[in-house]
Amino acid sequence: MAVFSAPLQSQCYFFNIPPELRNAIYEYALTEFMPLLCTAGDATGSPKLLLQYQPGDKEARREANQLRYVCRQLNYEARTLSLRYNDIHFHGIENFESFLLSSMHTLHRRFRNVIILDDHESLKKSYTINQLIDRSMSPVLYTFCSRNPKARVVIRNSRRFTEGAWLTIYVKLRQTLREDMEEKMETMFDAETAGLIKEGSISLRRDLVEKYQRPFLQNLRIAPTADYPQMSTYWTDVQLAEAKRLYEEGC
Repeated sequence: MAVFSAPLQSQCYFFNIPPELRNAIYEYALTEFMPLLCTAGDATGSPKLLLQYQPGDKEARREANQLRYVCRQLNYEARTLSLRYNDIHFHGIENFESFLLSSMHTLHRRFRNVIILDDHESLKKSYTINQLIDRSMSPVLYTFCSRNPKARVVIRNSRRFTEGAWLTIYVKLRQTLREDMEEKMETMFDAETAGLIKEGSISLRRDLVEKYQRPFLQNLRIAPTADYPQMSTYWTDVQLAEAKRLYEEGC
């Protein structure tokens, strides 16, 4: 009885596809529905990015990008693309710093969205507006943001406030660093509170510019870790909408 077998394929036709189409396929295949976790221990030329995890849970993790193990050509073309197509999580500023210090600068340019889940004890104890732009907080982080303006870095700060204090503090931060809250303050607060925020922001911004004499980092944001309230007797619908924007964009 004759045994039939499929002829051996001498070449991979995938690499005959135009590069633009291959890139579209890579983006579709490597984009995940959840952020990827990167740890300092994986900071090599080809970092391992993990999915299927819960913050603080060391189990149920697997590497996201499996294409790089198919062949050398796929490894060459797709090994770092997950950095570009996904949100990348780091647990703590120090882990992100360790990654940056132990990896190549060419790899840093791949990042688009970095989310740092803040567990940095010194930042929790002395969280001030000055630390947002002071190189002493993290010279490595500051340098990364300055050199890679296309990368967006959000520090999810775990410090908790009461509802009213939360909104007031983040509006003041946003107004100080971005100057884009001017028209909304009157609808969010009473006239006296809005006036105090404006006055304090102008004074603080002037002092910070004179002290550091450098532009603010437009791609570095500070945002709360805890979810903003869905309903509140303290906030109006307008305030809730603005709280959502501050939660998602940071200040």
